[in-house]
Amino acid sequence: MGKSGRRGISVAVAQVAILLVALAVGLIALGIFMRNTNVVTASSEREAGLQALKTDERLTLVYWARNGRAWIANDGPEPVTILQIYVDANLAWSGTATLGARQTQVFNIGFGQSLIVKTGTGMLHVLRREELR
Repeated sequence: MGKSGRRGISVAVAQVAILLVALAVGLIALGIFMRNTNVVTASSEREAGLQALKTDERLTLVYWARNGRAWIANDGPEPVTILQIYVDANLAWSGTATLGARQTQVFNIGFGQSLIVKTGTGMLHVLRREELR
């Protein structure tokens, strides 16, 4: 094996090493992103839980289809205005939808693991929580 044969092997080894380093950096970045996403979701859910103790608003997730349609019901005695809906801590719907007492409305919001609704009173309602495995 001449000098050029060894050089080809060292180039291949260097390329594999670069690939492994890039893969490691990508995995580290993904880990950081996932941890930050979980922190945002957990803090939103904690805040929503604290606020739910202070209100008469009662929203229920009746059904959430995999095609992204969600049926949300107002089970309280007073009308509730929905301003924002978050799926997996990302804004999925924004607008104004007022649900009368005992009324249900369908929203096209996509599908995910957690669903949080912000109402006109500023309250956050966790209608579905991400299951940690």
